[in-house]
Amino acid sequence: MFQEEKKHYFEHYFNYYLNTILTLYLKY
Repeated sequence: MFQEEKKHYFEHYFNYYLNTILTLYLKY
């Protein structure tokens, strides 16, 4: 159960990070 929660959190964090990088990349 803890493992699933961790995985979900990781995916959410990864998507957020990816979106931030893409936004910054497209800005320049």
